[in-house]
Amino acid sequence: MSVSFACIAPVFDKNSLLEKSIRWMFIIGVLFTIVALAIISFIYGINREYRFEVAVITIDYVVLLINGILLATLFRKYRKAE
Repeated sequence: MSVSFACIAPVFDKNSLLEKSIRWMFIIGVLFTIVALAIISFIYGINREYRFEVAVITIDYVVLLINGILLATLFRKYRKAE
């Protein structure tokens, strides 16, 4: 899911603050995933077991929750513009 966040982030590069916020939330999610992998691998090494999975799922769901609200606001704005 974090890889898909990295792929969808460039779609939102307009000049509006809302689209910039959406883009940066996706990028931050990817960066947090990479940092979590580095930290958990450093601490637990090859025995990271479920810890990384739980961390990444938590990060992804928080990003989805925040961006869901932001995307709903963006789509409502576009719908009213029609």
